[in-house]
Amino acid sequence: WEEATKIFHEIINNETNNILPKNKSNVRMNLYIYYNKKGNIDEAEKYLYQAINLLNPENPHHKSMYYYSLSSLYFFLSEKGYAYDAIKGYLKLLNDVEKEFGKSDFFGEILFLLSRSYNQNGEDNEALKYSEKLLNLLENKNIKSGTETWYAQIGASYAVLNNNQNAEKYFEKSIEIYKKTKNYNNAIPTMVSLAATKIGLTKYQEAENILKEAENFNFNYHGDDPGFKIQIYSMYLGLYAKSNKN
Repeated sequence: WEEATKIFHEIINNETNNILPKNKSNVRMNLYIYYNKKGNIDEAEKYLYQAINLLNPENPHHKSMYYYSLSSLYFFLSEKGYAYDAIKGYLKLLNDVEKEFGKSDFFGEILFLLSRSYNQNGEDNEALKYSEKLLNLLENKNIKSGTETWYAQIGASYAVLNNNQNAEKYFEKSIEIYKKTKNYNNAIPTMVSLAATKIGLTKYQEAENILKEAENFNFNYHGDDPGFKIQIYSMYLGLYAKSNKN
């Protein structure tokens, strides 16, 4: 990434008018991704807005990229604590994408992000509403990738409303897909959430088994680095506190 970033900056410094706006936008979007991952929020925001402003939403060759860029913007706003603004943007984007592309995989991704933003904004019933729309899409369309995060969000929407039976079901679906794709590190937070749900259902032994497996995944991926240790051990404490009372 470091070397690629130098190249992206060189490209921007030597840009000419005959370079397509889409290509200019793509360079800046890559710089947004880089700086956002590095935690340099000001630089990330600068390049994200530049990427969006280079695209013409009325140009059919730009439309898809423009919508994806807006989705990145609303995600960025949500992560910065502006979930309300993100929700307003996602609602309009959801309508536009459905009109333009139908109930596509991208439509599903927006449902997922909208549900997530509602949870972040404390509007848990609205989050569940969009999670259930997402579930309906999953059940009626053959979507091949990304569904593990969608099922995790559906589970989270039920969990926050204390519907532990449904939360358990969809967390387990999510983890099953993570394991099939050997994406063990990204499975860990959902495994911790599933353990919390199992505790709520008084399935203490199952909760402990899941936490042990998550601990092994964490060690295999992170070694002596913390990774998700705090989340795992905090859930162990919750488990032992609950199980010793019963």
